[in-house]
Amino acid sequence: MNIRHKSLFISLSALLLAACAAPRTINQSGKVTPKGNVVAGMSYTANIPTRTIGLMADVLEQNVKDLANKDSITLDENFYRINKAATAFAVDPFGSGYDFYLRAGIANRFELGYKRAGKANAFTGQYQFLGPTGQIGEKQEDRVYGSIALQYSWQNYELPSFFSELQSRLGYKFKRSDILLPVIFSVSFGNEEEYGSLSFGAAMAYSRIVYTTLPDKIFDDNNKPVFGTRNTESFLSFGGFANAKIGYKYVYVVPAMSIFYQNYGTYKLLNDEAFSFKGFTIVPSLSLQLRLSKADLKSK
Repeated sequence: MNIRHKSLFISLSALLLAACAAPRTINQSGKVTPKGNVVAGMSYTANIPTRTIGLMADVLEQNVKDLANKDSITLDENFYRINKAATAFAVDPFGSGYDFYLRAGIANRFELGYKRAGKANAFTGQYQFLGPTGQIGEKQEDRVYGSIALQYSWQNYELPSFFSELQSRLGYKFKRSDILLPVIFSVSFGNEEEYGSLSFGAAMAYSRIVYTTLPDKIFDDNNKPVFGTRNTESFLSFGGFANAKIGYKYVYVVPAMSIFYQNYGTYKLLNDEAFSFKGFTIVPSLSLQLRLSKADLKSK
């Protein structure tokens, strides 16, 4: 492996641990958590945005650290390239990480939950409009389920660690909120998902990002200082997903895959110019899920 490719590999490896992506893993089935049951889980999820990766490829060939260490920075083509990539990475990062979730069946056909994914917090709700609502393993002839879910998440963050050398110079801060609305259908393996399920569906997401800049010793082409700005952008995402829940009654493994397409909108650069971008995002995940119910506790 030559020095250039080795540097690229190390940089990409660092990025995999540095992302602040919106939580878009869909590992639920069409059957909500039965009343009196609690589900807890942990997922390892990747976020792979095609357009961000393309912009990052240019930046990885530049020495970001050397640029950050300059006494002053002039807005040239190299800086614009880095500015675009940094913004795109903050909007839809390339990376992976763990998330943790808890869901409880609080009524027939309805569950509530909480998720923690990186720096993001999320509340979830799900309503089942199709299929039986019995306890896991109860005998049922109907094994097809359908539901609609709602997830609201929020987070505050700066530029990711790959750009940490430049963060103090660019002064970026991001405040983000996301709404995810999936419609989920599933087919049960065994009675009432005793052995798991196969799920699929479509999803729509709405994202709103407020971002500010506070540049330090950055100058335009006329050697005038660049001042900070505050901007807001929002966009819609559309996609599909599938997952398989495999296990027995209390413990399941859930591999899942989602694909979204979005036009991210228009974002201002530090020179007050703007750029737009759009693309696909692939979200694979693997989850370990545990279930416990009041009936199980009483029987013991």
